[in-house]
Amino acid sequence: MSDGIHIRGSQLFRERTQEALSLLSATKTFLSVKLFLSAIREGRMSYLHVSWGKTTFLVGYPTWQAPVIWYASGIVHEAGHGKLYREKRRRLFKLHFFNSGPHWAGTEAERFCCRLQLAALSELGAPEYMKRHVEALMENPKYHLASPCW
Repeated sequence: MSDGIHIRGSQLFRERTQEALSLLSATKTFLSVKLFLSAIREGRMSYLHVSWGKTTFLVGYPTWQAPVIWYASGIVHEAGHGKLYREKRRRLFKLHFFNSGPHWAGTEAERFCCRLQLAALSELGAPEYMKRHVEALMENPKYHLASPCW
């Protein structure tokens, strides 16, 4: 466990994840969403899984083997989905079925999470090419429709 987040996977995966979380530890962006991520687990593809209200970022090899700044920003992105999920769930339990805010998945949710990812990349001093890539995704975030998992 790292600062309240359970980490499961191979030794190399756990070390890489710990490195990414260490980079994020002092960033305002990560601190704003950290509580909405229960676990990070090695997986075949990268996506947020929710079971019994617990949010788990399953991370595929290409994501956790990418530059550590990119992986760290992906953690923030998926924690953003966790935040949206918890906010949506809270509204549903209070019988507020319709709301004007973004749902936890979908095009507007992707824009929200890309904004968080971009903020994290900026705080971490990421190279411009990474920031430009996320900015391009924000313009028309439809990648999740063609392939829901990276």
